[in-house]
Amino acid sequence: MARAQTPKTKEGIFKILGKAFTGYFRNLNLVLPFIFMLAIIIILALAFSFTLTPSLDKIQNFQFDPTTILTVGIAVLFFLVILVSASSYIMSGVIGMASEIAVKGKTHLSTMFLTGNKAWLRFLGATLTIFVIVFIPFLIVLLAADNFVKNSSVLAQIVVLILLVLAMVLFFIFFALAPYLLVMKNLRVFASIKESFTLVKKNYVDFLLLTLIILVITIPISLIPYVGGVINILLLGPVQALVIVYFINSRK
Repeated sequence: MARAQTPKTKEGIFKILGKAFTGYFRNLNLVLPFIFMLAIIIILALAFSFTLTPSLDKIQNFQFDPTTILTVGIAVLFFLVILVSASSYIMSGVIGMASEIAVKGKTHLSTMFLTGNKAWLRFLGATLTIFVIVFIPFLIVLLAADNFVKNSSVLAQIVVLILLVLAMVLFFIFFALAPYLLVMKNLRVFASIKESFTLVKKNYVDFLLLTLIILVITIPISLIPYVGGVINILLLGPVQALVIVYFINSRK
């Protein structure tokens, strides 16, 4: 008589975190995409500063002529497009590398380029779509509550703002896995968003707990003067990517 198969148990949150740190320390090349991203941010910031120094000086001196405003606006848009596109390429590559670690135990930098070439545009589309789904309704509600907020006490205004932000974050969580699922399963934009909603809906408490743990680790480190942001990018960035990949694989 055949034995009944025991259903697979879900991996615990802390086991996933442990696997993510172990996977990163065995594949330190996962930090390279984050170094590339940091270098791009620095280069764009320097280019923006040197290119627009005269225009920025005018704005600081309250000289808001149309030519200056147009120049700054076009430059901001140009640099923002480059930054968002580069971020989409690199982060889709990071997810590809993290997925390879989860499957094979090791990864190569070439995986970043292969995945980035294949998925960056869809990754960008998913990011922008999630922004529209989550942040636009938040702004509409915020504007609708403007009259109430203006006629309320400062404490009431703070409470309303905190509740709105909290509601937005709790709603955003449903779609947070979409970019990962898009890369890991080679999905289209709306298919990845739909699958993220379904997966998080089934594992909402676990994923919320995981998100809170990551925030508890990230926020104090980010407050370290001068180096906090760099530590978050180079240490916690790769670990976070692995954590989410392991979480998705353990909740299929």
